[in-house]
Amino acid sequence: MNNNNNNINIVVIDDKSNNEEKPNTEIESLMKEIEECSYVNDYLMYRNHEEYLLNGCLNAESKNIAKKMDYEINYTLKQLLRICDYYGITKEIKANKLKREDIISFLIDFEENVNNTIIVYKREQLWFYINELKNDKFMKKFLLW
Repeated sequence: MNNNNNNINIVVIDDKSNNEEKPNTEIESLMKEIEECSYVNDYLMYRNHEEYLLNGCLNAESKNIAKKMDYEINYTLKQLLRICDYYGITKEIKANKLKREDIISFLIDFEENVNNTIIVYKREQLWFYINELKNDKFMKKFLLW
């Protein structure tokens, strides 16, 4: 039996002049990459900003007025009915033959109900993702929206 002992040499060079700047630069670079590439982070930032605007600056009445204006300006009747369909309230809308303004009021009442918080949050999250996909040059061709 032949015992050959191989020696391993490790050399550590501690360069203190560059040591202080390099880790901070790497950490900042990684943090920047995470912030730029994270769609979930984008959504959370969007939600936090929206919450700040709606809850931090506005009272409940002003919040409802802002939501009403958002629906009136940014959504077509077809899009409003799509939201109602997601919430499962389309039958009530059609049974009462509601006009566009009434549909908006009905939606706001539904979304402000505490019992509907989870489904409203999920709908807003999914709508956010759909918009992200629509704005992506590659992914938009796969959407049938």
